[in-house]
Amino acid sequence: MLPPERFRERNDVSAVSWLGLVQRIARIPAVSEIFLWCYEDYPKNFTQIIDRLVGPGLGAYVAPQEEPVHPGLSAEAAAYVLRQYAEGKKGALAQRARKKSPVSATSPKLTIYDESDQAQAEMMYYRQLQEIARIEKVQILGGEFADSLGVT
Repeated sequence: MLPPERFRERNDVSAVSWLGLVQRIARIPAVSEIFLWCYEDYPKNFTQIIDRLVGPGLGAYVAPQEEPVHPGLSAEAAAYVLRQYAEGKKGALAQRARKKSPVSATSPKLTIYDESDQAQAEMMYYRQLQEIARIEKVQILGGEFADSLGVT
């Protein structure tokens, strides 16, 4: 378990390469097609994603989850988890902390990366998506976000 500062040091936003991952997958001879979607367009594409994963027409039978499976922690909850872990406690620390100190107007969500890091990551994401869209085997599902980047 790492405190936010150590996590940030070990997970530099400039090291994330979706482009590199997709290029490696595209080089696999047995892979004939790669379909992707932008995270931002996931709700719009949910049925099409399920159709592509399990079979045409089956997406109509699967409903997306209404709430995130793992919502973020408040800064207070994250500090609690780190204290509990340092004391040797194990188990569902994050789940307990999330219930004890949920994200709210008075308990803001933990932010590990500052605005500069977030802006850098966002710009890299946009550029990488545009390069990924040029890979022959790739099809990016449309949506407002993907269309605004011109990657569909």
